[in-house]
Amino acid sequence: MGTPAPPRGLARCSIVIPVHNRSDLTRRCIDVLIEQQLEHTQLVVVDDASSDATATLLASYHDRIAVCSLASNLGFAGACNTGAAAATGELLVFLNNDTVPVDGWLAALIAYIDRNPQAAVVGAKLLWPDNVVQHAGIVFTPQGWPHPVYRGFPSDHPAVNRSRAMRAVTGACMLVRRQAFEQVGGFDTAFRNGYEDVDLCLRIGERGGEIHYCHQAVVYHLESATRALDSHDDETGQNLGLLLDRWRDRVQSDDLSRYVQDGVIELHYEGPPHPIAIKVDPCLASVAAKEADNTLPRLLNMRTRQVFELLRELRRDAPALPAEGSDGAPVVFPANGDRMFDQPVPEEKVSGDVVRVVDFLEHRIAPLALELARTEPERLNVLLSSFDTDHVFGAYMAAYQLVMRLRDAHRALRIVALDDDMTQGADTTRARIHAFEGLTGALSGVELVGMKDRSRKLAVNPADRFIATTSWSAHVAHAASRQLGRARFLHLIQEYDPIAFPNGSFQAIAQQAYALPQVAVFSSSLLRDFFADQEIGVYQGGRAAGDELSLAFENAITDVGAVTADALSRRAPRRMLVYARPQATEARNMLELAVMSLRAAIRTGVLASDFELTGVGRPGTGRGAIPLAGRTWLEMIPKQPIGRYRGLLRTHQLGLSLMHTPHPSLVPLEMAAAGMPVVTTTYATKTPARMAALSPNIIAVAPSVEAVVAGLRTAVERAASPELCAEGADVRWSRSWRETFDNPTIAALDRLLARCDER
Repeated sequence: MGTPAPPRGLARCSIVIPVHNRSDLTRRCIDVLIEQQLEHTQLVVVDDASSDATATLLASYHDRIAVCSLASNLGFAGACNTGAAAATGELLVFLNNDTVPVDGWLAALIAYIDRNPQAAVVGAKLLWPDNVVQHAGIVFTPQGWPHPVYRGFPSDHPAVNRSRAMRAVTGACMLVRRQAFEQVGGFDTAFRNGYEDVDLCLRIGERGGEIHYCHQAVVYHLESATRALDSHDDETGQNLGLLLDRWRDRVQSDDLSRYVQDGVIELHYEGPPHPIAIKVDPCLASVAAKEADNTLPRLLNMRTRQVFELLRELRRDAPALPAEGSDGAPVVFPANGDRMFDQPVPEEKVSGDVVRVVDFLEHRIAPLALELARTEPERLNVLLSSFDTDHVFGAYMAAYQLVMRLRDAHRALRIVALDDDMTQGADTTRARIHAFEGLTGALSGVELVGMKDRSRKLAVNPADRFIATTSWSAHVAHAASRQLGRARFLHLIQEYDPIAFPNGSFQAIAQQAYALPQVAVFSSSLLRDFFADQEIGVYQGGRAAGDELSLAFENAITDVGAVTADALSRRAPRRMLVYARPQATEARNMLELAVMSLRAAIRTGVLASDFELTGVGRPGTGRGAIPLAGRTWLEMIPKQPIGRYRGLLRTHQLGLSLMHTPHPSLVPLEMAAAGMPVVTTTYATKTPARMAALSPNIIAVAPSVEAVVAGLRTAVERAASPELCAEGADVRWSRSWRETFDNPTIAALDRLLARCDER
């Protein structure tokens, strides 16, 4: 060993640079880092038995770096482990010496991992000197081979500039939480200069830690100066063999699906005689033409089985589809319907040819036929999908409550149902909606109009304004506002709708809705922060501009009354309430993951085999059951009226409510407010810390079986203390719609509406 490491705790982040010879590259790398004046950062250089001038070079930096000198060559894994042991930081960055980090790279990595506490490893965007991508994350082939995705793409390609979770990232520049690194024992020294970074990521991922790619962190990598990426010497072959032996049967291929998700490759099932049509991004085609590894031929010629599996997965989302249309026309695999209002895409619109799907899409965003008349009253026109008179929850409840509050503030209101023909009449519709708890008189004095037939004229005053409630209706509101000369419409945003759709036309149309000129009303600060973080919608121009064009509110949760430790201690033990929605339109609730986690929890003893589990949320009126483990079943019951739902909240000890979206979801909040420790899932800005800040009864974990089981273990432990659960019932969230849409909120909404009037 050379220079001793300083006491642990002096630096938050330690950069570990393993080197073996090539002192010229090492000098350039260290000089760049020193010039960047990185704060609270330690540089640890591990001299892996170099035989050139490396030792002299490192000594010249004196106390500006910590040096670990190895007597014998240990290779990348051993050198990195040595450096990590000598490092002081809670965050470890492993960096090759043949790199030139771009100013701001480390700040970007640290900011990203701070925003995403579920991330255990974060990798950077690596470029070759000609600004061509060398690394934007690692994907896996059907044979289990790791492959750097988008290698050879230009650095400004949209697919490259998208931070997200991956299976693995390169160790050429990798930030790792020390705790996660030490939990798995660091790099496996069985690997000798190859694939140890991939193995580390997979082992950390297996324990529930997430691996992410951060495109804002940019590093130039002179990889050919040290070792070719896909070199095929004996040592590399041995390392790959070790990786494949260990992981081939445990890692699902994701390379083709990644290209499809990003729109770089589009797959269409068109029926015989040529059932699969493939559209390829010209950039991928050009890369394949000049790359020695023939990316495109490998993807398309050698992966017939993977294409088939992908198509089968798409088909699973629409199980009612025949092999081909009834008229022999090709089948088009559809999106999952209207996410927001529980209204799936009608089967007759998706089980035939593409023309009918196009007709369906065109109708959903078709403009209203406006008839201008200054004699008409000035109205706020709220665009809904339809009037659901059987169930009113979530998004519909918020829309109706907003209408009622605006009406009480002396506005003329009209609800325009874009997919409803109002066959039961306005009076009957109004009466049935008034029968729901909390909506008595809500629509009194409010016009109700069905505009399923878009050829009908809708009389409007030139001063009318429009409020959209879904991404579909946003297109309609935009067209109407522009026809009246308004700069914007108001968008009531209660979720990021594109999440509900597979990659394709449905998702693209939903995404486009947020790019339209608008002001936004978000149904939580978490959702608003997601839009700001991703620079979506009103936040396309940055945080300050987006804040001026938006506000956030909180959907009032179901009030279960006072919750005391004494009352909780009398609840029947071992009863869990599960938010379970099996319908395809509600895939974001991840029922499959919930069932897998419950099975694992029972098998491992986290949950006792005599637990009583009730799943609420299935459509219809019937009941069902899902087998878990042994004699334990998840009983599935339909959606319940508010009164009965409140009773369920009051009589269960634990909750499980997964949600793969940035919105916190109301059900976990309601379960926590009822005194239940509840396990939910994280997503982007919806972090464990932010959810726990709402209530310590909320246990937010990564969306994996291992993490959910660990969360259930924590929930069981917390449920043993009625006092803690009662304290957690004080959820920091609105419990009344009067509180939600109070006078300051309505005044702020008026200011947003005024921004719509700008010409």
